[in-house]
Amino acid sequence: VGGYHKADGTSTGLKDRDVTVDLCDVNIYSIEDATWRKIKAKGTIPIKGSGMCMATNGNFIYTFGGLVINDTRMREFSNTLHKLDTTTMAWQELVPIKANTQIGVPDRPSIRDKSAMVFYDNALWVFAGWGTRIGAIQQNSQFVPDMSHEFVGWNNELWRFDLKTMKWNSPAFRGTPPSPRAAHTLTMFSDDKAVLFGGRTREGRVSELYIFDFKTLRWEGPIDAGCGLKLAHFTLVHDCTMIMCCCSVDEWRRRFC
Repeated sequence: VGGYHKADGTSTGLKDRDVTVDLCDVNIYSIEDATWRKIKAKGTIPIKGSGMCMATNGNFIYTFGGLVINDTRMREFSNTLHKLDTTTMAWQELVPIKANTQIGVPDRPSIRDKSAMVFYDNALWVFAGWGTRIGAIQQNSQFVPDMSHEFVGWNNELWRFDLKTMKWNSPAFRGTPPSPRAAHTLTMFSDDKAVLFGGRTREGRVSELYIFDFKTLRWEGPIDAGCGLKLAHFTLVHDCTMIMCCCSVDEWRRRFC
């Protein structure tokens, strides 16, 4: 869903004049037939963009943030939430209800892309990302500015969006969190735990592993992943094995439980 590519269909970087895929185009891959097919979605379709993070639960796909193209054809960061019902192929925007916070304390994540998100306990959990700093940073979190722009950079905030109350909150956690980063992955590997891997910090690419326990709200790590530096990859977990795919390797596995 979404993304960007050159007009000839090859992948590209943001430094090129790329073509952003319209999010109303949902591409589905059939494992049985080994074929792709494109389905036109309906509803409140997200603005076309790239770098959004995604999570799934049952028949629903959730997206957050991203680098989008506004009405004036300019790129800007986003902090919107959308839900796609794969049974009807209809998009819906999830509009947060403002939470009661202290003056100057944000009640939702700042605009950003390349975050990571998982579904747990009827909520969406978003960690870190790259974007514009707006307002105060969360307690126990950091904002690391880019060397060329003091208001754009990396963060390591942890946010939770309750799908019942439709409110964001920033849960207090224990342990040492991963450093501010973007283009990392966060993947559930048990009923109550997720593994974070890789990404890019201001210092460059990293290959660290962290474990987050949702029951205790504790970070554990870093753990040396024993592989090359990675960002803009994707991961999945099957039978206690994490499979990682990216542009530099076809497949990488690490036992971690």
